[in-house]
Amino acid sequence: RLRSLIYYSMSMNLWNWIKEIIYRPAFFVDQAFTLKQGLKFYAGLIALFVMALSLIALPGTVRFVHEVLSEHWDRQVTIISELYPTELVLSVRQGQVSTNMVEPYAIPLPLEWRTSEFAVPENLLVIDTTKRIETDDFNREDTWFIIGADQVGFYNYEKNEYRINDVKQSLGDTSLTIHADEYTQFVTKGAHYLRIVLLVGVALLPFLLYALFFVGYLLYMVVGAILVMITARFRGYTIGYGRAYLSGLYLLPMSLSYLVLLSLFHVQAMPLGFTLLLFVATLLNFPKKLVVPVVPSESGTVPENK
Repeated sequence: RLRSLIYYSMSMNLWNWIKEIIYRPAFFVDQAFTLKQGLKFYAGLIALFVMALSLIALPGTVRFVHEVLSEHWDRQVTIISELYPTELVLSVRQGQVSTNMVEPYAIPLPLEWRTSEFAVPENLLVIDTTKRIETDDFNREDTWFIIGADQVGFYNYEKNEYRINDVKQSLGDTSLTIHADEYTQFVTKGAHYLRIVLLVGVALLPFLLYALFFVGYLLYMVVGAILVMITARFRGYTIGYGRAYLSGLYLLPMSLSYLVLLSLFHVQAMPLGFTLLLFVATLLNFPKKLVVPVVPSESGTVPENK
């Protein structure tokens, strides 16, 4: 019972706090806030926004980190490092490819990568440096990748098309020779550094998002301030562009809350929904001025409109 009361009290306090920062007409009508206060509020608002998005993404982030640190990751690194046959030596000279094997030479698709969910080819890579690549070669050799005399080809599943690129165009006049031990060392080190980059990236992502959103919405308000200024004037308040810009920073909570809800419920954003809510927030916080009829008094003076 006590726990329910505590939760209810916390929920009400949170709701009242949200309502107070979204709807406070007197605050905007008075225009007593300063630039320093506005930027301080904006910095805290963006911090709360990023924290909310981070909490929503936390389960997925935990799963991702667990995957990167798992034995499954290590197993995939092992599979990739063992793809290159020990007897194969592949050389590239002036854009021309050659090997020490009888061709066509096929590297089968690992058993761990075969699935019953969709059809996969028999081979991962086929090397045939005796000819240039043709699109029919992918079906004939039953493979995803082909290395030809001076080309590299692959099947792009996203676009459902075959891509064939010239080796010389990609590598220029670079000469290289690939042995199995060099390949294995490259994959092992690459996977190690990739794991570090991913983990550090996850740790730094909230800070990077904060910087991105902080700068991004400041730039957005360059145009958004015009909407605030026009809407305020429509409601009877004459404010300049600078005050409209500063007011816009204070008016962002409704629009940012909208983005948080979209992220929470995985709903697609409505076109111009963010800007529409900025317009609504401006209407709510700049109530229409009441015009007092001008009636001459007996003394001949005209009372002022308030």
